[in-house]
Amino acid sequence: MARVNTEVFLDHFDANSMLHISGDAGSLSSDMMHRIAKSCDASAPRSRRRPVYWWTPEIAELKRTSFCNRRRYTRARRNREAEAEAADFRQSRKALKQAIVANKKTKWEELRRDLNSNPWDLGYKIVTGKLNANSTTVHLDSDAISEIVDRLFPTHPMLYGNRDPQGDEMLPPFTEEELKTGARSLKRNKAPGPDGIPAEALKLVADSRPDVMLDVNNACMQSIFNKLK
Repeated sequence: MARVNTEVFLDHFDANSMLHISGDAGSLSSDMMHRIAKSCDASAPRSRRRPVYWWTPEIAELKRTSFCNRRRYTRARRNREAEAEAADFRQSRKALKQAIVANKKTKWEELRRDLNSNPWDLGYKIVTGKLNANSTTVHLDSDAISEIVDRLFPTHPMLYGNRDPQGDEMLPPFTEEELKTGARSLKRNKAPGPDGIPAEALKLVADSRPDVMLDVNNACMQSIFNKLK
């Protein structure tokens, strides 16, 4: 997103109207993220890393399935046992690992055979890349590790508030200022999550089209509040 064309991004964002103008919070959230992703692709095409030598479209599909099942399992176990989702995730993860191991073995044998005809091709590049990799390991004593952990993950006392019976009907909605404050806390130049949307895109939408993000965030908050009532 360093070279994003802001004008093109906002033009595509405005042109791709929400599919679900009204509906459940999940649909609204999915539509907004899809809209942002399309705008990112139009204004700053994502660079793709060159895949490793053993990568195949079949492994890519198994990886997508495994990630999808992991998300379903993570969401489902918040409210119940989620045994079926856990079984699907374990099965898809096992299939992915088996496919990677099998294809690595097959491709490595192919590389060994190719060395006889062209010793300076892919096999040479892979080996020299491994040898030139920075393998320096930093050794820390237990006191240094404890200090690092304490600084990264400080402990805080638990806070318990009293519920106001009169406040059960409706939570106050997020304000535009709260939205922009939250967006400013997102760090730039960080790798995006599984959806591929960088923090810069979310910041841009929060600053330029806050009403869209406010509607989705408030719908999600009210949906969660209704489930807890």
